[in-house]
Order: sequence, then C-alpha cells, then structure tokens
Amino acid sequence: MLEEFCGQLSDKAQLKLALRLINTALPLWNEHFLLYSEAENNLNQLITPQTKVPGAESYIKADFVENTLWILEKNLEQASSQKFPVFQMKQEPSLLSLWATATQVLLHSDWNITLPTIPKLVFTALWNVLAWICLRQKNNCNQTHVFVAISQAADALISGNILLPENIESLCSEYNSQPRSPEEDEAWIGEGQGCESDFEIHEIYQKIIGKSPVKDPPSQEAITHILEEMKNEGKSYWDQWEEYYNGICIIYSYNLEKKSFWCTESDAITGNFNKEHPMSRKQMADFLARISISEFRVSGFEI
Repeated sequence: MLEEFCGQLSDKAQLKLALRLINTALPLWNEHFLLYSEAENNLNQLITPQTKVPGAESYIKADFVENTLWILEKNLEQASSQKFPVFQMKQEPSLLSLWATATQVLLHSDWNITLPTIPKLVFTALWNVLAWICLRQKNNCNQTHVFVAISQAADALISGNILLPENIESLCSEYNSQPRSPEEDEAWIGEGQGCESDFEIHEIYQKIIGKSPVKDPPSQEAITHILEEMKNEGKSYWDQWEEYYNGICIIYSYNLEKKSFWCTESDAITGNFNKEHPMSRKQMADFLARISISEFRVSGFEI
C-alpha cells in the first residue's frame, strides 16, 4: 500500500516526493485556467468575508500553485542541511500565509463544484503539504497530510493520463534509499502536532478536515428513487471524497448477478487490491442519506 510505503520514508523524502508529483501534475492545473478564462474569477468568488483567514492574501492568481511550489522547494533547499528540515521550514512565516490563502476557498460551501476533479486534486494536494509543514502531522483520520498530498497528486496524474500506476510505483521506488529514523517520529511528539496556541487558526483548520454537514441531503423519497435507479437502470455512485483523501476508489451500485446492493473498493493509485461486499437495502439507504443531492446529479441520477 502507498500509505505504508510513505510511512517508511524520511520526512524529507516524503516532501520531495510530494513536491515532485505535484510539479508533474502542474500542467493539469494550468490547462484548466488556460482553457477557461473565467476560471480564476470563479475561484476567487469563493473568497468572501465569511471565508477570510487571518494572514491570507485576498486574491488567488492562476499561478498560485506554481509559485507556491517554487517557494516550498526553495525553503526545502535552504533547510536541507538541518537534521529535521521540515521543522526548520515551520519557522518560515510565508508558508503559513500561503496555507491561509489556499484555505479560504476550501472553506466555501461551493468549493466542491467550482473546479473539476483533477485541478481540485492538484490544489488540495498542495494544501495538504502546507498543512503538514505549518500545522499538523496527521489529520483526524490519523493519516499524515504529506501522505494524503502524495495520494492526491498521484490520483491526479493517473486520472489526467499523465502517468500510469506502474509509473507512479517506479517513481516512488527512487526514494527507497531514504528511510525513516525513529528520531523523526519522536520529533513530532508535542511539536508540530497542532497550532494549539493560535486558537483561531486551529479552529479554521478543523473546519477543513472535520466532517462537514451535508448541505442538501436527500429526502426519504429521493433515496428510494436513487435505490430504484441503481437497481433498474444500473446507475452507481462513486465516492470521490474517499478517493481524494485516502486514495481508495469506492463505488456503490446494484449487482444484478448477486441480486444485492454492492460496494466495490480498490486502490486508486496502485490498483494492488480490490474488495467487494454486499449491502442490504437499509445499509445502502443509510449511506445515501449522508450524500448531497448535487453529488447524485453529478453521478447521473435523475432527482
């Protein structure tokens, strides 16, 4: 598994891998803004008084990802001589400002529908790198932010037809010679686990990684209709957020052969596992109740 592999690498190696993957995926971000002249304005419409974060810039240009990558690489180069370069980078105030700037658009309820999937993956991968350096090692799911960044960037590269899963594996293997030392895990204890001293920043961070309430949950009637479309029309729901955050592709559908609702899980990055299991009608209905109507419509359901 990718997560296990990343956990065996030094912090420096993980950061270099994350930045390399995001850099490779950068054309996918740039292409969107070149093709759609309104894309930059649409993104900045998400920055409002309600989403404003202390220390953030008030506007995000199309070259924000590229410029931020350059700043991160420069900071890493300057800190490379240190025993724990990531902790040295934590002292750079401009990185927290970049995190705050990126965070503003993620706080808006329309973030999920403003950008297509692939550019979103590139942007959130960068956000996770910044969160890892500036705020916390791990998110609320006990996964390191840098692993999530690597997973998201790899997903963008595969989905954008830039690299194949085997290319990702080959690229990752180049960092095998940079193993993690026990001292690195000890260094994260207490220090770097969170920005607890700055309550406002910590509270904003929790809004991003915490579970958000469903904005437009389906009614019981809508759920029944979705179940019928799954069963009679072969429609399915792809859990895009599980793939964003954890690199696991999960599809919910109805299996005609088994005459049961069905859940299929696979590793979106390396494809090295595939699990399937049946779900009762009630189990599927309970899951669907946590999804917004707009997401079902994107998946092709007519509700």
